[in-house]
Amino acid sequence: MWRRPILRAVRQGGTLDIFAGPIGKRLVSVKVTDQKGRESDSATIVCADPGRRLPRPKKGEKYKIFMGWADEGLVLQGVFQVEKSSHRGDAGGGELLTIELRAADFIDKLKAKGRKHWDEDTTAGKLFQDLARQAGLSAVISPELASVKIGYRLQWDQSRIDFATEVAGEIGAIVKPAGGKLVVMKSGQGQSGSGKSLSPIIMRKRSGFGWEIEIDPRPEFGHVAAAWHDPKKGRRKLVKHATGREGPFHVLPHPFRSEEDAKRAAESEAYDLGNNSGSGHFESPGLPFARAEAPVIASGYGDGIDGRWVAESVEHECSKSRGFVTTVTVGSGKEKKD
Repeated sequence: MWRRPILRAVRQGGTLDIFAGPIGKRLVSVKVTDQKGRESDSATIVCADPGRRLPRPKKGEKYKIFMGWADEGLVLQGVFQVEKSSHRGDAGGGELLTIELRAADFIDKLKAKGRKHWDEDTTAGKLFQDLARQAGLSAVISPELASVKIGYRLQWDQSRIDFATEVAGEIGAIVKPAGGKLVVMKSGQGQSGSGKSLSPIIMRKRSGFGWEIEIDPRPEFGHVAAAWHDPKKGRRKLVKHATGREGPFHVLPHPFRSEEDAKRAAESEAYDLGNNSGSGHFESPGLPFARAEAPVIASGYGDGIDGRWVAESVEHECSKSRGFVTTVTVGSGKEKKD
């Protein structure tokens, strides 16, 4: 069945729909990329511009971009602000204006450096709330993570987003500015910062456009071990985390301050090792609700590919040449494909 894609971009602070004006009449493509972690989401608008007559948007102008299908309606893909524009051209393709935008949530205050320390009784919830407050944001933290005790932490001439990403990695989480908030969620769990499950992305070979998957032949580990110092017995101990695969032990090189820290580190490393054992992408007719970090269920591709993956990034593109297409870049997640 033929479906008609629909696309709209509205400038905030007014009623102007840029696709109803001169830019919309010369539109070539619009691409929105949703990133998994700390990277800023982005958008790109490409227009035919013979004679360079189109008005160049001002840096910092904000736009809401919607995509969808006529039989389902529009879905908001994000709020973006203009970063820069460029012109190019050749004899075959003519002259083009390219407008590059980034997520309006990725504010400069997150990139500002600072110095601050948190005491031994600090929880992940308190630390991330403090960092968000310094950047003028509120924090949305997965309930599973908010109460995790992380102990003493020192931020020393490090940007807020770098420091937040570093701490999140230690407790098996990812941090991302979105919707005017600093969102902290459990890595690989397919959940939003509020703890709600993200809708799975279904990829079926018979209804997809294409795919490319690389299976890394590196040895798989059966367990990850992390060391910690037991002050009561005055010796080092190991905690182990099963990966669900067959293989040797992988021991983390540095000791941790407590058994709980070691457990979280082992679990996080086990997930990262599994996620790196395969990667690639799937293409599909537009999936406007698909988001990074959501589980990806592949079927019909055969052994080694069929199963559950994790969306590392999701790219939605509307173009005159291909219509509405979604490309999902994946990591293998923690489940073996068979």
